[in-house]
Amino acid sequence: MTELRDDVLDEAGQRSKYLTARELLSLVERHHPHEGAGVDRETFEAYAEGVADRTARSTDEFTGPLSDGLTTSDRWGGGEAVYDLGDDRISVYPRHWHETLGGVTDPREHLQFLLGEVDDYGKSVPESTLLHLVTVVGGVGYDEAKATLETLREEGAVVEDADQHPDANVYLSEEDAGLADDKDVQ
Repeated sequence: MTELRDDVLDEAGQRSKYLTARELLSLVERHHPHEGAGVDRETFEAYAEGVADRTARSTDEFTGPLSDGLTTSDRWGGGEAVYDLGDDRISVYPRHWHETLGGVTDPREHLQFLLGEVDDYGKSVPESTLLHLVTVVGGVGYDEAKATLETLREEGAVVEDADQHPDANVYLSEEDAGLADDKDVQ
């Protein structure tokens, strides 16, 4: 039996009726300890049951849509796609992203990768998107990823839109714009 984390269930419960299956998977993937890429389906289903037990929701509201949106594509499919990584593991990110960035802790490399993979971003990525990727795929704790990004900003390696904005866009500095080109991150 999977031991559920109360902080994940509490955050999921705070979102109550607005929580989607993909958002629950994202919470589990970011906060529940796991080995390797993605989350095993059994763990996700245990969290779906835990949320259902604490709210007026049913487990099917999470497991059904998750199964309906499941893809094996290695290409980014947008904000609602959920990726089948094989071996009964699922993720909010494609397998290719895990294979390419798994264990990479430098937010600049994740930023460069996102800019090359997702046309919608242009030259910048929302900070929360970048931090979630570094946390889930890079395997870095959120606070550590945030602190590293802040240090990079202070050093001028990355630039952010208005620093007071809660989800500022992050850019590579002109000096670091080619950082990942030489490291075969794409």
